[in-house]
Amino acid sequence: MTRIKKNHELKSKRHSIKYLAVLSFILLGLTTVLTSCSKDDEPIQNSEPQAILPSLTLLNGQTSTNYGVVGSPSTGSLQYTIKATAPDGFDTLVIEKVVNGSASEYETIDITHPNYVEGSNTFTYNLNYILSEDDVNDVIEFKALLLDINNNADNLSFAKTETKMPMHFEYLAMRTDNPPSAANNFPYYVYADYYELKKETINGMNTSTLDKNVVAVLSWNDGSGLYFSSPNITIETQLTDNLTEKSITKFKEISMTAEEFYELNIYDSFEIMNLFEDASFNSHEEKAEGVNIGKIYSFLTYDGNAGLMYVKDLEIQGNVFFVDVDIFYAR
Repeated sequence: MTRIKKNHELKSKRHSIKYLAVLSFILLGLTTVLTSCSKDDEPIQNSEPQAILPSLTLLNGQTSTNYGVVGSPSTGSLQYTIKATAPDGFDTLVIEKVVNGSASEYETIDITHPNYVEGSNTFTYNLNYILSEDDVNDVIEFKALLLDINNNADNLSFAKTETKMPMHFEYLAMRTDNPPSAANNFPYYVYADYYELKKETINGMNTSTLDKNVVAVLSWNDGSGLYFSSPNITIETQLTDNLTEKSITKFKEISMTAEEFYELNIYDSFEIMNLFEDASFNSHEEKAEGVNIGKIYSFLTYDGNAGLMYVKDLEIQGNVFFVDVDIFYAR
């Protein structure tokens, strides 16, 4: 009986060993298959070196739009520095000047340039552009185009700028009467002679071809009192019948002190425009009514030029008004 039991245990152990061997074989096969699949899923490594693309970096200069004024110590030039990096080899850096969207070559740097260091993969470019009258009323900017030896490229736009001339400052001694008599020798008119504002009489306007450049007419009536107006709506037609073209000027009274007025300088051309845009029209947008000492009026001419007028003195002799004004005019 004991012998039979031992034989049975021996057979069971043999069957267990066989079972374990088979199971181990199966598991080994599955591991091999899974390992093989995992390797197949891995991306194939590219043994070729990857290109490092060229790049342009702005090192100095603002990224927002410049508002430049010709001749200004602070805004009269564009000072920018950009760095060109071409890890695979520097070839060419082209600087273009773009005027109102139209580009032209401004400067080209290649490996023969005197400032290029032989064998270098970088180049630092400094723009020192002086604004001139040619830039006035245009939107200009510059664009850098970098090319490496593998024809990979990068580009960068910078130094976008709007430009104005410095303002003209003028003292004008104006005169009118009540009622306006259209006296030949009275300087009723303020007119724009390109960058300057001047006063003129009826006699002078009769021989002038600048009718459309009359910015303002000084007149008087019961409703408006003493006033400056656009020639287009001057009620006293005896002062405008001699004008073949009657321009439109818009006026706004400005809340500003005399001290603030005289703190402005000729390079505040954009500030003058901002003052006009930020103010509100009075009862009539083509009139500066109630002219009196200390009043300050902003105005905008038909061709988009802004000015600021300060009434510094007013004297009345009988029916004649003598009005002294200081004016900043930005063209």
